[in-house]
Amino acid sequence: MPKARKGWICDTCKEQIENVKDGWVEWLTLRDDRNGRSPATGLRLVHHKPASPLEGDHGCQYNDEAEYKRRKASLSDLPLEYFLGDQGLMQLTEMLSDGSSPQRRCWR
Repeated sequence: MPKARKGWICDTCKEQIENVKDGWVEWLTLRDDRNGRSPATGLRLVHHKPASPLEGDHGCQYNDEAEYKRRKASLSDLPLEYFLGDQGLMQLTEMLSDGSSPQRRCWR
């Protein structure tokens, strides 16, 4: 049986995020011209680019230019640190309740 990991796990590389400053929360906002809404999708926790174990220009993070070309999505992101503690939990709850971030993804 695999050993259980504690802490944060990057949704891209599946490696542990060792330090809160190395974590980044990101999601995509889609442009929907039919009804004027901007639904959000793709919420994920990843390594911030400087801490990413992956090579390349974007590391574990979304390639914002490619996502815009592919589906007219704009990138929204904040440091993991923003969502920690009492104030951070309130910020996340507010974002989820007002629909400004995707709600279909659960973090471990």
